[in-house]
Amino acid sequence: MPRQPSTPQQAQIRRNVTLAERLQPKLAELVGERDGISSGSSSSSFPGFQYVVVSQEKVMFSYSGGRRNVAEDRPVSEGTRFMMASTSKALTSIAALQMIEDGTLKLDESVSTYYPDHPYGRALTIRHLLMQTSGIANPPPCWFHSLEEHAMFDEEAALQRVMENHPRLLFPPGFKYSYSNIASWLLQAAMERQADLDFPSLMKTRILDKLGIPESELGFIFPVADAPKVAKGYIRRWSLVDCCKRWMLERWMWDKYEGSKSKWLSLSPFYLDGPGYGGAIATARGVSKVLQDLLQSESRLFTDPATKDLLFTRGKSSYGHKIPMSLGLATGSLQGERWYGKPGGGPGYSCSLRLYPDMGFATVWMGNNTLTSHSEFKLMDSGYDAQQMCLQFFKFINDDLAFWLSGYLAIWLFQPNPEWSAVRAHGWQFGYQALQLYLGFL
Repeated sequence: MPRQPSTPQQAQIRRNVTLAERLQPKLAELVGERDGISSGSSSSSFPGFQYVVVSQEKVMFSYSGGRRNVAEDRPVSEGTRFMMASTSKALTSIAALQMIEDGTLKLDESVSTYYPDHPYGRALTIRHLLMQTSGIANPPPCWFHSLEEHAMFDEEAALQRVMENHPRLLFPPGFKYSYSNIASWLLQAAMERQADLDFPSLMKTRILDKLGIPESELGFIFPVADAPKVAKGYIRRWSLVDCCKRWMLERWMWDKYEGSKSKWLSLSPFYLDGPGYGGAIATARGVSKVLQDLLQSESRLFTDPATKDLLFTRGKSSYGHKIPMSLGLATGSLQGERWYGKPGGGPGYSCSLRLYPDMGFATVWMGNNTLTSHSEFKLMDSGYDAQQMCLQFFKFINDDLAFWLSGYLAIWLFQPNPEWSAVRAHGWQFGYQALQLYLGFL
C-alpha cells in the first residue's frame, strides 16, 4: 500500500521528534545520566547542563539534566540559573546598541566624552569597545568579590585599579581584533554614567522589561533568597584551573571536592567585579527569549531594523581587514552557515549562545564546570526545515596540564603566524592572549 503524504502538522511533529531523539542521548551523556538517573560516571563533562534550541515562534528543543548541587544530589531543572561568564557581553552589547539607536551614545564618539576617567586617549571610541579592537590589554580576569562584600563594593574604584595596572594600549584602536575584558568593563562604565543608572537597573530597563523576562530567568544580582536554585559552580579535579587555583582564585572561593571519586571541586557563590563583562545569572530559556526577539523581523528591543542588523554584520579593522566580530557578537560559519554569538567561561561555569539568522534558529547552552577548550562537534538533523541543519554543540578536550603545556610550546614555535610572533616580543601579556586565542578560553 503506498505511503500517504503527511500533513504539515505531522511533518512538524516528526521533525521535533527527530531533533529530540538525536540531541537527548548526547546531552545526557555529558552529565553522566542514563534514563534521567545519574550514573555517577567519572567521564561526565558537566555536573549539570541546559540546552535550548529556538526558532522565531517556539522552543524547538529544551534539555535540563545533571546536578546543580552534586553533594546534595539536587537536579538541574528548567528554572535552574547558571552564571553566564563572558557570554554576558552579548547582552551588554545589545543594550549599548539600544543607547546608540536612541542617541544616548554615539558609535564613533570618543569614550572620553562619556567616561573621561581612563588612560587610553581620545582616539578610543564606543565602536572599538564593541568590536574588541580597542587595543586594551587582557590580563587574567581574576577580579571577584564575595556576596558578603557586594553591598559595600566600590565597582568604579576596582575598574580604576585595573586600568592603572594596565594603562598602555597594545596597538592603536581599530588596528585589529584583540579580546579584552577591560574593554567591556569600560563600555559598561560609559553606559552607566550616560544613563545615570547602575548596570543591573539599566539592563532591566533596556532588555528584561521590554521582553517581559522575569529576573528569576535573567538578571545581574545573585538571588540570595533563592540560592539553592542556582547551579553551584565546579572545577574538575586535576584540571589546570584546579592545579593552579591558589594563583588564579582567592582562597574563600573554593570549598571541597564532591561527587563520584571526589571529581568536582565546588565553588562558593561570587560576583565578578564588573557585571558588564561577565556578571549575568540566567536560565538557558531566559536567554533564548532574547535570541528569539533578535530573530524576529520586528524586534521589541530595537525600533530601527538597521540597528539590529549591526549585530549580524561582520566587522572590519581600520585597515579594511575582516575580523571575527560584529558590533558585539563573535561570528563564524558552520558548514557554510554564518552564525553570530558569544562563548564564555569562568570559575565554575561555561556558557554559549549562537544565532543562525539566515536559517531562523538559535541555541543556548549552560553548564556548571570550568572548561578550557571550545572546540565543536556537530549534531545533524536532516528533517528540520527540509534541509541539513547544523546544531552547534561542544566537543570537550581533556584539559590536563600536558595539553596546555603543548599548546604553549606550539605558540612559541609557530612564529610565522603574526598572532604568535608577538609572544616573544612582549612576554607574558601577549603569551596569555595567545593562549586564549589558541585554546578558545574566553
